[in-house]
Amino acid sequence: MALQSLRRGAKSWVFKGLLIVLAISFAAFFGVTGNPFRRVVSLIEIGDVEIDAQTMIREYNRELQSVARLFGGQIDPDLARRMGLLDQTIRLIVTRTLFDVAARDTGVVATDDQIRAVITASPQFASLSGGFDRLAFENFLRRSGYSEAGFVEITRQDMVRSQYLDALHAGVGAPRTLTDTLFRHREERRVAEVVELRNDDITGVGEPGEAAIAAYYDDNPREFTAPEYRALTAAYLTLAQLAEDIVVSEEEIAEAYESRRVQYEQPERRQIDQIVFDDEAGARKLLALVAGGTALEAAAEEAGAGAPVNLGTLSRAELPLPELAEAAFALEAGAVGGPVATDFGWHVVRVRAVEPAVTKSLAQVRDQLAGDLAQEQARADIFDVLNAVDDALAGGASIEDAAAGGRLTVVRRDAVARDGTTPAGEAADGLPEDPKFLDTAFSTAEGLESQVTETANGGFFVLRVDDVTAPALRPLAEVREDVIAGWQLSERRRLTEERAQEIKERVNGGQALATVAEAFGLTVIESEAFTRAGEGAEGALSRIAVASVFGLDAGEVAVVPVVGGMQVARLIEVQPAGAGGDGRQALGDELARSIGNDLEAQLGAALYDTYGVVVDLPAIERLFDTR
Repeated sequence: MALQSLRRGAKSWVFKGLLIVLAISFAAFFGVTGNPFRRVVSLIEIGDVEIDAQTMIREYNRELQSVARLFGGQIDPDLARRMGLLDQTIRLIVTRTLFDVAARDTGVVATDDQIRAVITASPQFASLSGGFDRLAFENFLRRSGYSEAGFVEITRQDMVRSQYLDALHAGVGAPRTLTDTLFRHREERRVAEVVELRNDDITGVGEPGEAAIAAYYDDNPREFTAPEYRALTAAYLTLAQLAEDIVVSEEEIAEAYESRRVQYEQPERRQIDQIVFDDEAGARKLLALVAGGTALEAAAEEAGAGAPVNLGTLSRAELPLPELAEAAFALEAGAVGGPVATDFGWHVVRVRAVEPAVTKSLAQVRDQLAGDLAQEQARADIFDVLNAVDDALAGGASIEDAAAGGRLTVVRRDAVARDGTTPAGEAADGLPEDPKFLDTAFSTAEGLESQVTETANGGFFVLRVDDVTAPALRPLAEVREDVIAGWQLSERRRLTEERAQEIKERVNGGQALATVAEAFGLTVIESEAFTRAGEGAEGALSRIAVASVFGLDAGEVAVVPVVGGMQVARLIEVQPAGAGGDGRQALGDELARSIGNDLEAQLGAALYDTYGVVVDLPAIERLFDTR
């Protein structure tokens, strides 16, 4: 394998020298600015604007983080690629830049005062008193990886783009006739009475005869067809397996503890409040009030300041202002100190609580350290094992022989389906848990070995397909009980539908639904008034029944299938949409936004043709190693 060959070769100084020469030649070809290993080739060109790799990576990572939040903070790169996140990022960059270029050429600008006003008015940078909190702003920049100048420039671009597009959206409105028509359609409500029949309530269907069994078997072959099964021989090794055999000495553990001591040292942390004044006099007035016995909150109010702002529980290093850190960490718990002069004003601080510094001892972390060191050694060693297995296979050894000297687990399973089950319907045990395993097993030809494949958890596997059993209809004798159960279920469904149709016919014949339902031992439910979207029908009608009822005239009946049975619904009242009020206005606003978005898309398409867009997709895919 090329990957393993590179790994083996990478250990050679000759190979490393070759890589350096190649890197320099690439730099010479693509151009350099400061760093000779930095490619500056543009990936996207929009008019006279070029998007480089650094910008592309930054924007992709932002989109990735945004999507990751929807997945609980983590997202697999393969899943991101399957979701089309890279294409989405390209479209976002192109669309946004087209509007930016058009706004620039139109002469739209955002002044420094406008940008300052937007940033200082942002709720995320507001203190508890409602003013701009410089510390919150700096913490945001640090967490987000922005410089202040970079964030200001992004804000400027956003403002210019918004002003440009606002001019497009400003004159957009939904036609009154369209709004009224859609409002009447959407807000019309209906009331229905409904009975539900359950398949399980049908009893006494009996046993099918031989002819019925044979007919059901012949008519439903998919129900009784066994999937493709494969006989597999596999060998695999996980990091955990390899780590089990690695012995870490006490000296190594002690060395690691010393080199990683910072991980086990929690510095002193303090829960800190602060109040910031524009002048020293206000700060000293507050301190005098506190010294006289006034509570800090009341003293702040009397001194004309906002309420104390809780900065959280922080270590000395986490406080960005050294002067503030010095003062806060010189106080006892519960004490108030200051004033402290900084570029942002005069600070008064209170220490609510003190968490003393804690250092975990070597004895406390020894087992964890030993395990970590074994895992780290396993990560380094596993490639040697992988390469040895790969070389043995390349030399003609069988999987069993190649695995013998490498501590690999060898398993054989006679029949495994694509979903990992056996013919008995049980999970095939002992196989690698990586999802690539079964994909590889069912993409490898019979009699052949797969490539040595790395797994997501740092291990690897190789497999051989020993035999393939094609999908086949199971003999009737083998599935006879399943056929009987299937026939009985089908009969219950048929009888339920017949009963539902009979109820419909009786109601259409003039009988009350309640009367007919009582004869069948059923209960009639009258729904709340509901909309076409099903709002109000919860617990009474299925979505299919709701749609069917909106196709009826008053008094008419619909029969619809539901999970496990049937519903019979009769329309008893139609309630036209009301005057509208807020609902009509909300619909008009929604339509206006939709029309505005359509116009924005058309504008983007026109700008695309005007400025021209060139996307080097192969280079982008290489950058992100997409396949």
